[in-house]
Amino acid sequence: MRQAHQKEIAAPEDWRARQVANYLQAQHLQPEDTVQVLDMAGDGQAALLMAKATSATRFLIDVPLWMQPDSQKIQALRQEFLQELQQKNPAYIVYFEQFLHPGGGNRLKEFKPLYRWLTENYEIAEQREAAYIIFRRKAAH
Repeated sequence: MRQAHQKEIAAPEDWRARQVANYLQAQHLQPEDTVQVLDMAGDGQAALLMAKATSATRFLIDVPLWMQPDSQKIQALRQEFLQELQQKNPAYIVYFEQFLHPGGGNRLKEFKPLYRWLTENYEIAEQREAAYIIFRRKAAH
């Protein structure tokens, strides 16, 4: 918590967690609305706390989903995550881009079933280059 506090002192309006929290608060989330963060560094957890938003799944960070992606355990974990996400159908999904990703690429696109489901059911609501993308659930037709 001390590290997050130091980030906020350094640049309170530029801190990614603060920006995401402000966006979510402006959406007037209802008690039944959930938000899923895809984050490796903890900004997502801080954003959820500041916005008083509930996580859609038990996955508060997504690091385990990207470590050894070809192993059976990680494939099972990915399947569990995607099933829970589809069941909960969160109002928003926040993807924090990271420079620490071992493959150096877009980790979201590497998880093809998740990326396909996300692009079919969500649209970009806000995007900050090299920081985060907020996806909003598409309106039912």
